[in-house]
Amino acid sequence: GLEGTHEGVIDVIEERTIRFDGEKGEIVVHGEIPDDMQEQVEEKRLELIERLADADDEIAELFLMEETPDVETMKAAIRRQTIACNFV
Repeated sequence: GLEGTHEGVIDVIEERTIRFDGEKGEIVVHGEIPDDMQEQVEEKRLELIERLADADDEIAELFLMEETPDVETMKAAIRRQTIACNFV
């Protein structure tokens, strides 16, 4: 599997990397997205916003006005729509 080469994950909402260092992964390290992955992260973030806009009116309004929602707005919308079973 990937566990031998897995280095961490990318948070597309906050646009940063998350690595788990230490013997048992107990140290959480946040970092910058590598340059070679930046374009893919931007594409996936836009895809997330588009799908969220289909479920959430506040995000839809921002999307239609071609504005980018901030992190807190996105997290709140994801929470609202997940609780409402509209967004999984």
